[in-house]
Amino acid sequence: MCEAMRHINSCSNYNKLERSETFQHAVDSIMFEVQPSASIEGAKPLHGEQKRCAAYATFPVVTTAGQPVLDPITGTQRMKNIYPDRVVRNFSDDLVNAGGRYVVDTIVIAPDSDTHAAAAALKPLAAAEHAYATKFRTYNEHLKDGDKLLAVVCETNGGLHDSVKQRLVKWAKLLEDENIGAHPGSTRFTTSKISVWQRRLSAALLHGRLHLVQKALNKLAGIPSRSRTFAYRLSHSVQFARELGCPRAGQ
Repeated sequence: MCEAMRHINSCSNYNKLERSETFQHAVDSIMFEVQPSASIEGAKPLHGEQKRCAAYATFPVVTTAGQPVLDPITGTQRMKNIYPDRVVRNFSDDLVNAGGRYVVDTIVIAPDSDTHAAAAALKPLAAAEHAYATKFRTYNEHLKDGDKLLAVVCETNGGLHDSVKQRLVKWAKLLEDENIGAHPGSTRFTTSKISVWQRRLSAALLHGRLHLVQKALNKLAGIPSRSRTFAYRLSHSVQFARELGCPRAGQ
């Protein structure tokens, strides 16, 4: 059972299609709350299929020594595209100003996977730090003028990368400042707003974990059907997680 869970945890296809995307929907809803006029490319619409973001950058593939990597069939230089999870326009805070965009790439990383287990045992959030560094290297030199990378990195046990925590604090403070301006003398609510957002992200992460349990049970031979039924019922018992993380229609 444990080995099957570890295998699914490290499955990149599951990470991308279910675990990270469920978590990203909750992030979308927070960004819409901070900036209702935001346009989030790649967000799931209320109706219809979710569309993938267009390639953000295209660049030649080279070896670590800087040599070009050639296509074995055509013999031409191999090129690589970067596809972010979201591109957010009409969003303004302390990092992104008018005309700029947030380029969002989300990953929920498993610290107990074979790749990260040893480092995670020695240092908290080691897996998150590794994932963040990878995203930064991928995007940094290709960012267009005014654009900022928002690498939303969370570990499967709930640990958020420090950069994500800092964004939540900044956004909550932004809303607080607007609230005080509109209602002089109103009490501070940054802490309570962050708490609400954390619960929303936790619910989305839980929803993804329940899918993980279902997949693990379905893949294991000899597991009693009642165990699969139990996992199925669990997923329905936290249907609120999907609702909490559901953003408005993306544009």
